[in-house]
Amino acid sequence: MDAEICKQFKNVWEDFPDTLSSEDYQFKSDERSKTYCNNIKCDNNVEKIHAVCLFLFNALLGSSSFKSNGNSNINIVEYIMIWLSYMLSSIKNTGNSSSLQFFFSVYINGGNYYSNYKNLIDKNNYFLNMDKSIISKFYNAFKSLCNLYIQIDKDNHNCKNYLKDDNEFIKKYEELKKDSNITKNDSYSQLLSTLLNDYNKLKDKCSDTSSSSSIANKLFIVLSIFGAIAILLGVSYK
Repeated sequence: MDAEICKQFKNVWEDFPDTLSSEDYQFKSDERSKTYCNNIKCDNNVEKIHAVCLFLFNALLGSSSFKSNGNSNINIVEYIMIWLSYMLSSIKNTGNSSSLQFFFSVYINGGNYYSNYKNLIDKNNYFLNMDKSIISKFYNAFKSLCNLYIQIDKDNHNCKNYLKDDNEFIKKYEELKKDSNITKNDSYSQLLSTLLNDYNKLKDKCSDTSSSSSIANKLFIVLSIFGAIAILLGVSYK
């Protein structure tokens, strides 16, 4: 994970909020919907989700700027699957037509939309049996982690302020870690580990930034001292 990946998700959260309005997902505007529904009708919630899901796959795994990262890192697919599972699981009163199993059958296995990403998706088919309450917990943790990446990207010199021990992601992570239904499942445990690894990468990056900043500050102080000495010596010489 990195800030650029999270910015793509942020765009989606802003254009296509993850909350239902009168039992429907809504795009922020008709203009925004054109970005996602160019070749898809988007007549119902599932079609809207399909359109945005395909956008995420194309943006994160098809774009040249992300290609090397995406093809070598299945974690991106895991994060898209978390988003997809959560959005589908939140739809009410539609029976099996809003289940992840239905989505796989119709859109992933039943068409060519996701053919370029099929191998990566199939490695994450454990999502098909994930309980709704567990999906929600993983989604909240993922979203809070992405928010951290975006905040720190904007304000990296103050990154330690965002990474305190009681930050929102750690709270969500601890909640997941206490759930025996997660820790006893190998796939869920691996997903939990992925989240923690990406959090630790952010902490390491913050440490590197802080160290570089500290070195720069010390160098500035030393140069300032030498400059002051040079000025004093010049005055004394006169």
